[in-house]
Amino acid sequence: MALLADLGFSKSTSDNCLFVKSRRAPVLLNIYVDDIIIACTSLKQLHDFENAISKHLRVKILGDIQHILGWKVTKNSAGIVHITQDAYI
Repeated sequence: MALLADLGFSKSTSDNCLFVKSRRAPVLLNIYVDDIIIACTSLKQLHDFENAISKHLRVKILGDIQHILGWKVTKNSAGIVHITQDAYI
């Protein structure tokens, strides 16, 4: 928690797993156990976070999200994200 605060993130009041860094364009982190999902509007924001967190923790960058917590996540060519739980239907 202190590391995220040092990096400019604050904990959401509505979700204990969500951290927000608001500047011109927000950066959202969703943290569950040892997984981090980052949502941002630019690759620069993504790389800045990856570089900053890598200075303090051993991390493995897995690329675009595909599965998490039983969800299947896909993104179409227009950049629209779809989340499904087909395995549970």
